[in-house]
Amino acid sequence: MIGDDRGQTNQDFAVGVSIFLLTTAFVFAFIPSIFTPFDSEVEDSQVTQADRVASAFLDNYSVADKPGTLDVDRTEEFFGNGGDGDELRDRYDLPVTSQVNVTVRTPNGSVTHQSGGVTLARGDDYSGQPAASTSRVVTFDDGSVCDPSCRLVVRVW
Repeated sequence: MIGDDRGQTNQDFAVGVSIFLLTTAFVFAFIPSIFTPFDSEVEDSQVTQADRVASAFLDNYSVADKPGTLDVDRTEEFFGNGGDGDELRDRYDLPVTSQVNVTVRTPNGSVTHQSGGVTLARGDDYSGQPAASTSRVVTFDDGSVCDPSCRLVVRVW
């Protein structure tokens, strides 16, 4: 009979499809590692810079006897003045090649706004690139902004 002279069996088909699927899965798993060397890594100096900026910010804008409690007026002045990363790099003596962002975030992660409509974020725009990040738990002396607390997030990249 003509139908009995097949050159392929069910086992041959199963082995072929299995090899094809394994090869396809390997290719999709391998492709991201091709581009890994081109991603920039966070350097130790950037981690130190982010920590230094966060500490200096708290030293300058905290209430005298309450570390971690920010003075509303001085903090609003800092964020209200605007300014990009260049001004922050000069203020905190960071290298010209660094980018910096200082933000106060609520516990759910959104950017905080003060009662005067000031957005508590300043510096270069952060868009998810690898960055050294440090955070501190902060409150405000009048209790109007963060209930019970917020996070001061400093990123340097």
